[in-house]
Amino acid sequence: MKTPPTYAIASIDHALRLATMLQLEGSLRVAEAAERLGVAQSTANRLLQMLVYRDFAVQDETRVYRAGPVLELAAHSLSRTALLRSVALPHMRGLVDAVEESSLRPRPAPGSGRDTEPGGRRDPSRAHARPSVTPGPPPASKEQ
Repeated sequence: MKTPPTYAIASIDHALRLATMLQLEGSLRVAEAAERLGVAQSTANRLLQMLVYRDFAVQDETRVYRAGPVLELAAHSLSRTALLRSVALPHMRGLVDAVEESSLRPRPAPGSGRDTEPGGRRDPSRAHARPSVTPGPPPASKEQ
């Protein structure tokens, strides 16, 4: 587990988290950014504007923020893990949508900067509906 710096600077932490969200998820609105960071919309707007100024983000005509040239550059030099994730994630999301259940994936440590991935169970009230199944030996054949 990572230890936070002694003199953490919240605004830098927020900006880095926003950049991570944009890079991993693709788009973000001010209201969503504010909610996820736990800050006022005016604060989220200032942070996103600074990311635009430094080319980490761009804002489209619908006022949605997306990854900018700096983050796009990083996307073209993917590690093997990032490449695997980029290939698998659309399929995992399709599976979640098709079966209306969650997909199994490791959960990153909170505060690691990777706790931003959307997805999961669509209807938490159904969590109790499916019994737990423990794999066992295959049933015996009735043919003798």
